[in-house]
Amino acid sequence: MKKFNRKSELITIESESLEREELSGDLSWKKNDSATAIFDEAMGAYTIQRVAKLVQPQIKSLDEARGYVIADYQDFLEKEWVDGLRSEYRITLHQDVLDSIIQN
Repeated sequence: MKKFNRKSELITIESESLEREELSGDLSWKKNDSATAIFDEAMGAYTIQRVAKLVQPQIKSLDEARGYVIADYQDFLEKEWVDGLRSEYRITLHQDVLDSIIQN
């Protein structure tokens, strides 16, 4: 980077932790594997992704798992609501009405 960034910043390095599903298609789950360079026209720059290291599975913090927790809780609430409605109300199917809707 010292060689290329003498007069202006030409090369930058960014690091982030990703899960296996978030890797680009041509990256494998191996240390030091690199993807082919992708040109971003909006930024006018190339991006190269590389697997720097693999981290052992670990417990996620609440911030990392928040979306999963909320989705699971919403599913639980919906199931409880539907089960409550089914136990409180009787379901009646009017076959003639259903057939008229299907024909239209």
